[in-house]
Amino acid sequence: MWAPTNYDSGVVHLVTFAYQFNGGLGADRAKLWINKPFSATEPTPDAISIFPMSGSIPADLGRLAIRQGTTLTPNVDIDAMIVSTNYSDVSLPLNLTSFTGSLLNKAAMLNWTSSNEVNVKGFAIEKGLNGKDFSEIGFTAAKNTATANDYSFEDNSVKGGPNYYRLKMIDKDGSSRFSNVVLINSTIVSGVSVFPNPAVGNINLSHEKATRGAVISVVGLNGKVLKTYPVQPGATQTGLSVAEMVKGNYILIFNNNGSKSVTQFSKQ
Repeated sequence: MWAPTNYDSGVVHLVTFAYQFNGGLGADRAKLWINKPFSATEPTPDAISIFPMSGSIPADLGRLAIRQGTTLTPNVDIDAMIVSTNYSDVSLPLNLTSFTGSLLNKAAMLNWTSSNEVNVKGFAIEKGLNGKDFSEIGFTAAKNTATANDYSFEDNSVKGGPNYYRLKMIDKDGSSRFSNVVLINSTIVSGVSVFPNPAVGNINLSHEKATRGAVISVVGLNGKVLKTYPVQPGATQTGLSVAEMVKGNYILIFNNNGSKSVTQFSKQ
């Protein structure tokens, strides 16, 4: 029995215990470790008990029981269990602490952080357009250290509309599990292009033939319309001044009598 502290809920904890047969009366030992980092050799236990203090010692262990010591509603999930005679087989499962994504210059930037990487093969980056069906678009090898590791991946094939991403975390033994799903909703649509990009003072927007009342709107990434320019009827290219805009990324919307085309540009 060992309970010197309370442990946070909602995170993974590693509980390791061992029973050591020594052959003599009162010589067997029960050992306990809590959240120990990976080690090839057995570290000093957090708690140890000699068993039994009297009577005969067991010849072997035939079963294992996990008992909740209160009448409260159970609130613990057993994620995995390993039985072994070697302490080196003990390790915390891979812990994915974050997985996020953002859209930058028409590319999806994916970033994630993980720890407790022991015997991890790597991360398969998967993408889907409906949130259900995914396919692999890249692979990043794991660094396999117990400390926090940062990773990133860039997808330059972002489609207009929703883009869904997830990680398939693969161990060296072939087992795997999935991360949370990240949604990047892109407004990039074909049919309109901007040059130069990035821009400093002026840009030229190529678009379909403009009808009467066509306009070009400059929109911030927060969705706020910053400026609207009228387009000459019949034009297929329109020049705009962006010199007064602050540095950053913007969305251009070409509204041609209800038909919208969208692209992005960066102001330097």
